[in-house]
Amino acid sequence: MGFQYNFTCSSCKYAAQVPGTGDAGMESSTITILCEECAGLYDIVAAWHDPKKRQPKLRCPKSKNHKWRDWIDPDKCPKYGTVLEIEPGGPLVLWD
Repeated sequence: MGFQYNFTCSSCKYAAQVPGTGDAGMESSTITILCEECAGLYDIVAAWHDPKKRQPKLRCPKSKNHKWRDWIDPDKCPKYGTVLEIEPGGPLVLWD
């Protein structure tokens, strides 16, 4: 079962709903990435568990040419540079 949290920047109010690390459900595994060109965080499918499905190419969902890196909590805000914080209250989304 996967989880998603709401991360916010106390300095610039940037917010993203992502797991903040690698995560897995019944059908897929995901990772959180920081696109250095979009300056945004995204939760992307890293692998399908069904061997019949073609494995995804890891990339920014906005453009296949954008440079990106893994983003693992705790990590910095893509817009301001301060560490993003998880909003209190636990996960916002549970997925399978």
